[in-house]
Amino acid sequence: MKHRISHSNAVKSGKKPSSSDNLLMILSEFVCGTTVDALEKDVVLLETTRRSQSVRTRQSLLSLALVSVVSVGYLWALWGSSNPLLLIVWTCAIVFGTAWRSVISYKVHSTLPTASAQQLVKNESELVFTGIAIPFTIGAGYWLLCVPGDERTTLAVALLSCMYGVGSTVNTVAQKRMLTFMVVLNLGQGVLFFATRGIAVDYAVAIQLMALTFLLLGFGNRFEQMFVELVKSDLEIKYKNKALTQNRFEIEAALSEAVKANKSKSQFLAAASHDLSQPLHAMSMFIGNLKQSVESEKQQDLVSKIENTAEILQQQFDGLLDLSRYDAGGVTVQKQSFDLHALCNLLVESEMPLAAEKNLQLVLRGESVTVNTDPVLLGRLIGNLIANAIKFTEAGTVEVEVFEQDGNVQLRVADTGCGFTENEQERIFKDFVQLSNPARNRKKGVGLGLSIVKRISALLDVDVSVKSVVGQGAEFTLKFPEDNRVVTSMHTERSSSAVAYLESIAEDIKAESIDLTGFNILLVDDDPNILDGLKSYINSRDGNALVATGYKEALKFAESGEVDFCIVDDMLCEEHSGLDLARRLSNDIAIKRVIIVTGNILPKRIEVLRSSGFGFYSKPLSVARLDEIIGERLDLGRSAPAVFLPKA
Repeated sequence: MKHRISHSNAVKSGKKPSSSDNLLMILSEFVCGTTVDALEKDVVLLETTRRSQSVRTRQSLLSLALVSVVSVGYLWALWGSSNPLLLIVWTCAIVFGTAWRSVISYKVHSTLPTASAQQLVKNESELVFTGIAIPFTIGAGYWLLCVPGDERTTLAVALLSCMYGVGSTVNTVAQKRMLTFMVVLNLGQGVLFFATRGIAVDYAVAIQLMALTFLLLGFGNRFEQMFVELVKSDLEIKYKNKALTQNRFEIEAALSEAVKANKSKSQFLAAASHDLSQPLHAMSMFIGNLKQSVESEKQQDLVSKIENTAEILQQQFDGLLDLSRYDAGGVTVQKQSFDLHALCNLLVESEMPLAAEKNLQLVLRGESVTVNTDPVLLGRLIGNLIANAIKFTEAGTVEVEVFEQDGNVQLRVADTGCGFTENEQERIFKDFVQLSNPARNRKKGVGLGLSIVKRISALLDVDVSVKSVVGQGAEFTLKFPEDNRVVTSMHTERSSSAVAYLESIAEDIKAESIDLTGFNILLVDDDPNILDGLKSYINSRDGNALVATGYKEALKFAESGEVDFCIVDDMLCEEHSGLDLARRLSNDIAIKRVIIVTGNILPKRIEVLRSSGFGFYSKPLSVARLDEIIGERLDLGRSAPAVFLPKA
């Protein structure tokens, strides 16, 4: 080994080492160059020593049987060619030394898995004596057997010496200094023996043995370098694997934290949505009532501005809730086949008033094609694209086209607006980004339309591509596989409701407020502001408002038999929910005349309310929307969808 440090730290234990232990330690350091300090300061040296001892001890355990067989063979073959007593002593000494080393090797091998630097040094001190004694004993055969023996004995001893010398290069593994002592003590005696006999031919043998000695030492040096490099490489791989494992644990921990944070965010948004929707809901009631009570033009203008501001606030609130629902995985896809062109026609009609205000041409081209996807989600996606195109187009045309190309149904929404650069194409799908609205004009939204488009397209597995030229406009193209099933109409409840909802938007009903004269309307909510707003709304329609803040109070009104219609908040501050109350009220009042409103956005709860059979609506609701709902359910001549679908 190349590592040498003083023997000041050779033994680190509470017991005082004996003189024999000290002698072995000193001999070990001298022969192997291994110390506790060196091992503790060099990780590679520590691991190399451990593995070297592992290989050497395994070799020793296997060599005992081989040495025993060879010794018996030598006794038989050389019995008449050399001194029998010396032959017995020599072979028995070799076998005894090998057996002794096997015992020590077994003991050392059992300590290696958890061996410390101190234990490894102790192992070397136990192995070093036999490592020197056995090759010395084999080399001594030249003097014990060959001097009084014949040529056959000399040949046999020389062959055994050379064989053991070659075996030493493997058995010492990365112990170059130890190999030097073993080879020199073995083959070196052969070199001296043949060089001192005074026979010319023996000089040649001495030279050959010397050459073999140098070859074996050179091989041992290279073998040590290769072994050390192998250990280094293995340690590096283990270190990298450990680092990767640690990184994996850190990533998994971070992912777990992110999942928890996302869940907490969803729970917070659910709670916050209810808390925020309550005042918005009440405000919409108050604004609606105020708008109908003012008479002067100046006051009406002021109320209109307040109403517009409230609508912008509601749009922002709805957009944030939409993002939270998509990110939290709270939106489920319900696929069915339907006519894409018919859906686009409804969406275009609903956006016509906005396009007319800006003197834009909004046109729909193409023909009927069938697709299989979620009509409500797709309608939201396309509606956002059309609305976005109108917002950012000041003059010209917004065109919607449905067509087939290369076996795929495609939909194109193109405008003649301001456009954007190629580098800006990724940014437009980010939250709250509006490239052409640096002043943050709220009439152009809050920058969430295309963010929602990106999330819906991912849910529906629809490919969205964008092309744009600055100053000339932009073009968004949707591509999805064609569904060859022919569908003439949307028959399911979900699609029928979606069409009804879109048609109600397209018609833009602006009829006068409903007349609730003679109707008793039960209002149940734990928020006094909501109740005040709803009560003012009912009174403004000449209805009789019955106000209840909880489950028990509401039941008293219902049991009187005078309730004609119920508006129930789902999130009541009691052990009973609004849904529980609605189910109880349905014993005395027709289900059609009981509606549930909520600001909750938790997907599981929304699904429960949607499938309950009662009318389900998300807060905030405008006065006009309440007129539609109550008018339809009380058969007052107002048309509205039988089941209201919240924005997807």
